[in-house]
Amino acid sequence: MGWCEFWGKRELVDFWLKNGFVPVHISPMRNVASGEFSVIVLKPLNEKVEETSKEIHKEFKLRLLEALPDTYFNLEPRVAARLLKKQEWMIRADLTLSESQKGRLLQYASGNLAYEGACDG
Repeated sequence: MGWCEFWGKRELVDFWLKNGFVPVHISPMRNVASGEFSVIVLKPLNEKVEETSKEIHKEFKLRLLEALPDTYFNLEPRVAARLLKKQEWMIRADLTLSESQKGRLLQYASGNLAYEGACDG
């Protein structure tokens, strides 16, 4: 299994994703030197590791989605979208959002709606 740490720049995210790496963790705090959130990615090198990677990546996506309004409220929306980008794996999770919640989430993610207007809490 390979892994690498990188910072939340779109170009780096695209590079790692294009080369078959999978995001599995994002730091809850910004890196002092770069000012970006550090992300750990891995590249499965065999089928057994790929299965484990799928599960870890699925949990990563769910945790990131849940933390976007709070911990990662100032994560660049395009970086968040790329980290959540569909992988070649079929991962399905039941999300129960109303049409209104989906619309507000999309508006918030695109930077057109403030957190206070998008959150339900």
